[in-house]
Amino acid sequence: MSKRYLLTLLVFGLALVGGLIHALLPPFLQVQGDTSVTADTLLADDRQTRENFHQYRYLEKGVAIVKTIGVHEAIRCYKVNPRRFRELLISSEMKKKAGAGRSPSPAFCLTLRLKDLTLSDQQVFP
Repeated sequence: MSKRYLLTLLVFGLALVGGLIHALLPPFLQVQGDTSVTADTLLADDRQTRENFHQYRYLEKGVAIVKTIGVHEAIRCYKVNPRRFRELLISSEMKKKAGAGRSPSPAFCLTLRLKDLTLSDQQVFP
């Protein structure tokens, strides 16, 4: 594998992980009962810090995808078909929607449900 290919995989993986963190941190802090800091504050600081690094250029799009299709579906998509996840990140509709701070349209989301992905959660999370 070339270094460029590995860096590309890293960028898309960081988008997924960032989306997962942004989805899971608020309920985690709520369950922990930690009132010293809010999830909104932590996530805003995280976004501000990472926007200066080129490898996080798809972070906002990753957050939008996870928010739209859900944590399990995002993981399933990346695990079973990483190229499809990449397509979601770089698709023109996702660029427009995520760039505007909005989620993609419901019709676009239906295509994300990925007809070819029929794995159960037990297969994805053994």
